[in-house]
Amino acid sequence: MPKINKVVATVWYNKQNMYELRRVFPDSEFVYVDFYDKERLAKEVRDADVAIVMGDVDPCLLGENSLKWIQCDHAGLNGSARPEVFERGIPVTGAAGRSAPVLAEHAVYFMFQGCYHTKELLAAQEKGRWGVEGSESWRGLYGRTAGIIGMGNNGRLLAERLHAFGMKIIAYNRSPI
Repeated sequence: MPKINKVVATVWYNKQNMYELRRVFPDSEFVYVDFYDKERLAKEVRDADVAIVMGDVDPCLLGENSLKWIQCDHAGLNGSARPEVFERGIPVTGAAGRSAPVLAEHAVYFMFQGCYHTKELLAAQEKGRWGVEGSESWRGLYGRTAGIIGMGNNGRLLAERLHAFGMKIIAYNRSPI
């Protein structure tokens, strides 16, 4: 791996994450730049080896610089997979899977809201009523079937969580799973 002297980041890291990042690049200078300050970003990456950005590869990263790697801090690099980026020959990586656990939990949260009619229950509670007409026929997730389209990081973790609730899973992926 080539020596990394300078890392420019537009992602704000908390103390623990910065500690972990500095363990990966122990001898590197770190510079934080606001992602929306394109002029300063372009200036700082001129002599940087790595750029860690919160969005897609911005045109200001494709000017005259010494970048050896661009890390986009999000999943899906469709917005960065452009001819002008490929022409530079700089490896571009993403953070696929980073948010998968939370996104899977978020999906389960909405499923529970649907099963247990959260809005109706909260409205009844606000009126001082405990119970909602028809609630005796509501069913939880157990024994139900969920369909998941796409078994990437998010789909796999959602399937694991739903399986734990005793659900049947039907999944579709464009490649065999």
